[in-house]
Amino acid sequence: MKKIIVFIVILLVLVGGFWVVTPRMTVSSINKAIVENDDKRLEELIDFNQLRQNIKAQIVSAMDDNLPKGKRKNALVDIAAKFTASAVDNIVDSVITPKGLAAFIDGRKYLSGKEKDKDYFKNASYSYNSYNSVTVWIENDNPERSGLVLQLSGISWKVVDIKIPLPDLK
Repeated sequence: MKKIIVFIVILLVLVGGFWVVTPRMTVSSINKAIVENDDKRLEELIDFNQLRQNIKAQIVSAMDDNLPKGKRKNALVDIAAKFTASAVDNIVDSVITPKGLAAFIDGRKYLSGKEKDKDYFKNASYSYNSYNSVTVWIENDNPERSGLVLQLSGISWKVVDIKIPLPDLK
């Protein structure tokens, strides 16, 4: 009976260790890929299709939240909203790329290749949203923090969303 309890405790410690350590290993791999301008590695660590969809949803939601209450049912506003949503789709699709994400993490400046030892996640904090979701909060040049949302995919973690501090669009 003691062997079973010891085995279960060891198993729980290993699973807990995996859950705590592997997101940090993924973030370290992302940092290394950014520093080395390794687009292929970034594509392995980031689900760009899901990321693009989530960013589009954030932007459209922020724009919708900032519409005046009485203007939401206006036909002209509907046409403008559809045009804007289409423009957002095109912009997000062209910007959310390995290089675009690297620029976002670097405080919205493009990498120059001079900072080979830079740790973009040195002051990052981690918040575990659920057993399969972690948000990595990034400190950068902006006063508001940005966050990468990682989701467990099999036995590895992938970036699926970015929490962007959107400005007030009014």
